[in-house]
Amino acid sequence: MHRIVIADPSREFCTILSGALRSRFLVEVCSDGRQALSLLRKAGADVLILDLMLQGPDGMDLLKMVRQEELAGSVIVTSLFFSDYIARTLTRYSVDYATIKPCSVYSLVERVAELCDSHSWNPEQEDPHCAVSGVLLALGFQTHRKGYRFIRESILMLIRDPALQATKTIYPDVGKRCGANPYAVEKAIRTAIASAWEARDNDVWRLYFPAAPDGQVPRPTNTEFLTRIADALSAAHQARRA
Repeated sequence: MHRIVIADPSREFCTILSGALRSRFLVEVCSDGRQALSLLRKAGADVLILDLMLQGPDGMDLLKMVRQEELAGSVIVTSLFFSDYIARTLTRYSVDYATIKPCSVYSLVERVAELCDSHSWNPEQEDPHCAVSGVLLALGFQTHRKGYRFIRESILMLIRDPALQATKTIYPDVGKRCGANPYAVEKAIRTAIASAWEARDNDVWRLYFPAAPDGQVPRPTNTEFLTRIADALSAAHQARRA
């Protein structure tokens, strides 16, 4: 599996981009140049996605070290600002692709796939299990909890058929697959959601759930959670196919 390193100070951008990439790639995320250099020196990267506004060292210095030490096969650069000097520097250090922010996350995903595979990314190749897992991990769900598997299976069912009802269809079907009764499925899902919500990062949860006037995300019900995540993943898939 190709290894992608995202070095970007924006937590929201990293969460969205890493979630989109994890269905196909091994992804590492860091927020400053020091962390990025440590990750790259430890295991390298097939593709480095680098924001030029990093701190300590900044993106330009990190780019120079990456090329001198051959720490990444390909480099994609993002920035809020470009100049002639930046353009010349990117050319000097053989940057494969550069884009100004705000940019399309799914265009970046396609560029990564092109650099890794030398052909355009085919959305039909996406593993839906990995896509759901990526979102759940970003939201802070713990994989050892029984409810994690129940939630993933439930979301996959809703992606295939959004009209399914939790109590009448989803809980019984998930229970049959996983060896549990419908009540146990419902309870485990509720407990897993509650645990992740209590330890939540509001910036991440607000990507999927509307915040209250105080800026906090209200705890969703089982149905609200499953439906919103399924809808978000379905919409992202359709956007990639467009």
